[in-house]
Amino acid sequence: MNKNVNFKHTLGKKALRYYLLTIMRVFLLLIALGLGSGYANSSYSQTKIDIEVNDISIENLFKEIQTKSEYIFFYNDEVLDNNKVISIHLKGATLASILEMAFLNTDLDYKINDRQVVVKKIIKLEIETIPVVEQLKQEWIVSGNIVDNTEMPLPGASVVEKGTSTGASTDFDGNFKIAVSNEKAILVVSFLGYVTQEISINGRKQLKIVLEEDAESLDEVVINALGFAVKSDKLGSAVSSVKAKDLVTTGETSVTNSLQGKMSGVNITRTTGDPGAGSNIRIRGANTIYGSTQ
Repeated sequence: MNKNVNFKHTLGKKALRYYLLTIMRVFLLLIALGLGSGYANSSYSQTKIDIEVNDISIENLFKEIQTKSEYIFFYNDEVLDNNKVISIHLKGATLASILEMAFLNTDLDYKINDRQVVVKKIIKLEIETIPVVEQLKQEWIVSGNIVDNTEMPLPGASVVEKGTSTGASTDFDGNFKIAVSNEKAILVVSFLGYVTQEISINGRKQLKIVLEEDAESLDEVVINALGFAVKSDKLGSAVSSVKAKDLVTTGETSVTNSLQGKMSGVNITRTTGDPGAGSNIRIRGANTIYGSTQ
């Protein structure tokens, strides 16, 4: 009786079974190693040490611990302060509790890995802080009113923070508002024909400022056609003047007629040839001082 045997199929099953058994052996070996390592770490962390030392340096404390256990310390010499001495009296203590007591009020830290103990300094991060006041300077808002000694408002008066280019001008009613750097700023207030004043704010937010007339500068001030005070030298040829002694030398009995030929742009003519007759005054053309052509 002939039997057909499939050798390839039989060999394939054996190879697969051998491969699976090998993987299982390796896996069990890794588990055993891991458990052994964990047990070793746990056993080292539970090691009890008796320490009885007085006035010794931290480095000598490490040596004392190494003689009484299997721990090994790693550190740089500049990390330790050998001028600092400590005294520790503990029985059946763990390494962590001993180091916590030894490192009290120091900048030292430690890390325990199996039997190895690494000692290092605590890294302190220094963050430079900038005061908020310097980052965002708070402005001090001041408002006020500027008048003369008769309580008349002075429109167009200048208000400037001393030492800066920050300034403002008063409106038609003499009111102003200005943002200065702080509550102790000084305002320089000026107006043509008036004495310039320096006003200290001193924490105030509302001011009433009275300017005094400057007698010396009033001679240089005239009111132009728009009603603004300006220096006479700024008007150029628009200002003409006649002195009293020049009028006397004309021989005219009428002051009006005495002005003829004394001021540029002013033309004076008699209305009739009769004695004591009136005169017409024409300024730069047909306009008269009465606003008409007569």
